[in-house]
Amino acid sequence: MFKKLIFVSTANTCRSAMAAAIYKSVDVSSDMEVTSRGIVVLFEEPVNAKAETVLNNHELSISEHKSSQLVPQDADNDTLILTMNEKQKNCVINDIGIHENVYTITEFADDYSSLSDPYGGDLAEYEKCYQELVRVIKKVVYKLSDNTTNV
Repeated sequence: MFKKLIFVSTANTCRSAMAAAIYKSVDVSSDMEVTSRGIVVLFEEPVNAKAETVLNNHELSISEHKSSQLVPQDADNDTLILTMNEKQKNCVINDIGIHENVYTITEFADDYSSLSDPYGGDLAEYEKCYQELVRVIKKVVYKLSDNTTNV
């Protein structure tokens, strides 16, 4: 069983931060450490204002979030890494050098739809992304809570 879950996106200011907040709100009984990281974080930044607004509208808060770079030391054999897309997954494996337990979030959830990237869009696009993340994260929670699942 995994002890740590890291959601990964490009800059760690939107989707991965949203995913971590959503996961924590859905899986309230787990003692797994849940966090988020980025693959290209040049300096610490706050969460995207539109992502924060959408989360606040759903009574979730990530106002204290600051972007953070994914580094090899973040992961061990008990860490699950879920990226937002295939390109990010390949970057985690090939550029950052983490090879174990790395999946796209939709791949891990057995939901092979693609997640929209709301960056630069309006609030409606951020809301759409939120809804997509909720759907897929619920599948992730169910899969992780099913002790018979071999990852």
